[in-house]
Amino acid sequence: MKNGELSLVNKIAKVKLGKGNNKTTKHLYSFATKFCHHHNSNFPIYDYYVDEMLRYFRNKYQNQFKFKNDELKNYERFVEILKKFQ
Repeated sequence: MKNGELSLVNKIAKVKLGKGNNKTTKHLYSFATKFCHHHNSNFPIYDYYVDEMLRYFRNKYQNQFKFKNDELKNYERFVEILKKFQ
């Protein structure tokens, strides 16, 4: 985390919840981005509002921002999109 390895977010996001045979795997992406950010502020936070605003500006300025919605759930790609937006 100290080195800012972006792939760490997807590793942290994947968790198994439940007991015994009732375990399910969840992808807690937003939580993982916030957890990493609080340990190293170089990790941008993804949440519903960031997602909505990036989509809004993509739709408003179609020539400047090109990405598919599901690309925001790939942390490395999300960071690229966010940097371009900045």
